Amino acid sequence: MGLIDNTVDTAFDTAAKVAVGVGKAAISLTGKIISDIQVRSKYKKASRASEQNRSVFISPGIDKQALLLNDDPDYDDVSIKDISGIDYLRCDGGCTETEKLIISGGSDLERARAFMPFISSSHDNNIPIVVIHNENRELEKFIGSEIKKCEVISSYPDPNNYYYHIFGGMNVNDIVYIIFESMKESEDTDTEEGSEPLIRSLVMLTLMKEGTVTVHNIAAFSLDQIENEADRLYKAKFIDNHERDEIIRNYKAGSSAKDSLRIFLSKLKLEFEALFGKPSGRKSNIKSVINQAGAFVIDTGRGNYRRAVNLMLKHFTLMQLQGREFNILIDNFPVYKFPVAMDFIRGRNYSAGHKDFINLLCGGDDDLFSELADGGTAILFRHKGDSSRKWSEYLGNYLKIKPKSNITQSGFIFNFQPSKSFESEELEKPRISPATLSRLPAGIACISREHEILITQI
Repeated sequence: MGLIDNTVDTAFDTAAKVAVGVGKAAISLTGKIISDIQVRSKYKKASRASEQNRSVFISPGIDKQALLLNDDPDYDDVSIKDISGIDYLRCDGGCTETEKLIISGGSDLERARAFMPFISSSHDNNIPIVVIHNENRELEKFIGSEIKKCEVISSYPDPNNYYYHIFGGMNVNDIVYIIFESMKESEDTDTEEGSEPLIRSLVMLTLMKEGTVTVHNIAAFSLDQIENEADRLYKAKFIDNHERDEIIRNYKAGSSAKDSLRIFLSKLKLEFEALFGKPSGRKSNIKSVINQAGAFVIDTGRGNYRRAVNLMLKHFTLMQLQGREFNILIDNFPVYKFPVAMDFIRGRNYSAGHKDFINLLCGGDDDLFSELADGGTAILFRHKGDSSRKWSEYLGNYLKIKPKSNITQSGFIFNFQPSKSFESEELEKPRISPATLSRLPAGIACISREHEILITQI
């Protein structure tokens, strides 16, 4: 009997041990499930924190992996925002200001589309717009379709284009101011002491003789004949004695500047005609455009005709000084070449774009770039090289938070108890890398607005 009893007792003890082992296994499995839930929770919290720090979104259909938006595919901090690029850029109802846009890269068509919210908002708010561009026919088409009162000035052969009647409706003082200030901007012309009174004499005589002043008719007039022509007009009773005396007095005060003025006007005429047409064309009326909240669109070519462009910029600057308000749009125009251009746009509501905003519009001048880009919404198409690096720096960095796990163990070889502890790993990363900017497909732009970035189709 003792042998049998011992055998039963041994069997019972073995079964008990097995049961205890099964219980421990169940507890171990439960612990593992709890641990996995904690891991997922840690990752979700870290991902949400990184998403908030980065604040980068993409539209549906954008391949974030192809754009290298995540260096760790298992850790995604880029969200989806279901909105089109143009709708995202449009000002919400009740907005009374037109949002400044800075556009870099893209084709003429892509930049024209990106400018449309600025153009539409200007029109909706009854604000006229002055457009200075470089051979962007797509932009001209978009503006012409959006704004009824639109005058286009371009060397491009089109019967609908206007001649830039820059001095139309101006008084003598305004005309003299524009010419004299432009002459001072000319690097290869000496602005002698008598230049201003000589210009005044020429403008007065031309206006009294022909009733209007153009760059062409003052350039064609012989400065040596001003005194004789004033006498002739007086004898023919076209002008009175006071007017004749004033013309001659200004002429004599500036006679020493005749050679420099003659050379300046001769070169100005050639440049002006190449850019802005001939007086035989239908004449523009910028005052009418401004009064009707229209668009005045000027193609300046590549900005190579410095005298003509400076004359244009001085004209618009004078209008601003006289209290005329308008928004400004600049596309593919080299602002850095023209110091007066910054005076023209500084403190005004403007938008600016270029195929290479940093290097070609700003000439690589970091201070000018910062001033132009400050406070605006940036719309960036594909970039490469140094430009992609600079724009990545402009978009800034963010703190990427990732949970880092440490595995520890306790117990014996047959009773292994693994456990995990977590700590946050913080890494400073670019919100948008240069590699991402270099991989943007055609028609896809990276839009930086306030603290938010959206990659979407324009």
